[in-house]
This record gives sequence, C-alpha cells and structure tokens, in this order.
Amino acid sequence: MELKMYYNLDDKQRFTATLESYNADHGEPGGRTVADFANNRDQNLLENDRVRLDRLFASVGYELGEDDAKWITKAWASDVVRYSKRQTGQGFGTVTGNQLDINQHTYHTVGIDSRVRYDYDLAEETQTLTFGTTYMDIYAPIFLERTAAGDLTSNRGVTRRNQAIRESRYGALFAENLFRYDRFTFTPAIRLEYNNQVMNEQINVNKAPGNLIDDSRTEVVPLAGLGMTYEVADKTELYGNVSQSYKPPTYTDAFPLGGADTISENLDAGELLNYEIGFRGQPVSWATFDASLFYIDYDGRFGRVSKTSDARSIKALA
Repeated sequence: MELKMYYNLDDKQRFTATLESYNADHGEPGGRTVADFANNRDQNLLENDRVRLDRLFASVGYELGEDDAKWITKAWASDVVRYSKRQTGQGFGTVTGNQLDINQHTYHTVGIDSRVRYDYDLAEETQTLTFGTTYMDIYAPIFLERTAAGDLTSNRGVTRRNQAIRESRYGALFAENLFRYDRFTFTPAIRLEYNNQVMNEQINVNKAPGNLIDDSRTEVVPLAGLGMTYEVADKTELYGNVSQSYKPPTYTDAFPLGGADTISENLDAGELLNYEIGFRGQPVSWATFDASLFYIDYDGRFGRVSKTSDARSIKALA
C-alpha cells in the first residue's frame, strides 16, 4: 500500500506526505530429494521454514523556492521487522534436526535530509550549486530463539540463544557544482561521511558472560568526485566520471557473534576508486541507448577466514 499527498501553500511552497506499508510471508526454497520429486513435482519449499517481512514507512517534506533556487527538506521514519524460522541441521551432510531456530531483526529508523539548489550566471552560462546534509538514526534489536525438541510448529522458542541491541548513526555533508560551458559540463563534488555503529550483546550461549560484546566503532571519511559530459550532437553525449567511495564493516564484520570468532585490530573501512566512461543518447523519440565501461579499484578489502570448522577470523584481505 502506498499513499501520497501534495499541498501547495502558494506558488513557492509545497508540503508533501507519504505513507507506505508492505507485508510478505512465504516459505523457503530447498529440501528437494528424488523421493520428493517422484511424489510431487510441484513441491519446492522446505516444509517447516518461513520468512516474514513487515515494513511501515512515513515521510513529510517541505519545498520552498522557484526553479532557479529551491530548498527541499524531508523527514522520515520507518519500522522494519524480519522474522524467520528454520529447521535445525540443514547444513550439507548433516542430519535434519527436530527443532526450529527463530530469528527476528527489527530496525527502527528516523532520518532527515535537507538540501539547497541554486542557479547562478557565470561566463554567459547557467551554473548550478547544490549543497546539503543528511542524517539517520537506527535502533536495531535482534534475537535468536530455539524451540523445544520435537516442536516444529511454534512461532516462538523456549530458549533464547542470542540477544543484542545494535545501533547506527549516519550523517553526511555534501556539495557539488554543475559547471556548463558550451558543449561541456563539469561537476566536481565533495562529501564528508560519518558512520557510527554500536553493539551491546546481552545473551550468547556460545560465549562466556565476560566475553559478550559491548563496543562501538566510528568512521569519518572525506570523499570527492568529478563528472564530465560532452554533447557530440543533439541529445547525444559522451560522459565520464571518477569518484571515491568506501565500504565500512557491517555489524557482523565489526562485532562477530560466533563464540570463537576473532576480529583483526587493523580492520578499517575499504577504500574504492570508481571510474566510468560512456556514450548515451536518444536518436529518435521512441528509442534511447547507453553504453559504458567502468573500473573499480578496491583497497582494504576485508572478509572472513576460516581458522577451524567453527571459528572465523575477520581481517583485511587486500
């Protein structure tokens, strides 16, 4: 379900509102055997596994200005719940268990984005400056429960095996300027990103109480980019860009929940340089084309390395 509302206060002001709702409940694929196929060719789901996703999103916005200068602000809130139950013992070569693991991730998010676009004249052309900020706060509890032996129908477990509170705070300041000169455009851009993650582990049956995680990590990363286009004909152009990006560790990378997992002391965010060149256009009203080549240089890649059958080390790989 999606509802949208627009209200023009006057020629320069507009209010917007959005409400979205999404619900899904479905089985998990897999579990096929020769005997299953012979009995029912249409059966393709695991008998006792389910996944449910519920999402509710709402936003309000305010716009002020005209075509040559505009301020746009939007605030939003969302709740996402991902619930799953899976029969134990589904690893390759293992005997299927007679219990269910019930896992629930919840994400409560609030955020705001505010930006200004301003057109000005320079060198007999219209140039466009855009700058602004964005911020999000996410509160994300998680738990894992297990049903009693022989119980393959319950929606909740009798034993809580994992429980943690996760939090994220993300913010950014950004600015870019679109310069136009004859058939060329140049768009330099800068961005300063802030990313903070917190993990408060409350229950983990695979760890001693003294080893539960209560930690946080923060990255502050400056980024830059440059985009260019050249109009070779009407509605046809060459384009290229180069930009920086980064990949911070996720919750499971930065705060491993495995009882024997370890994390490298020098685990930093991965750094990327992205290059792209392309050719695009609209030769006729009913057809467009776009062909491009891109190259990504990825430094500081990290991942999980097996130490034993039940332990992983999260470390830099390249």
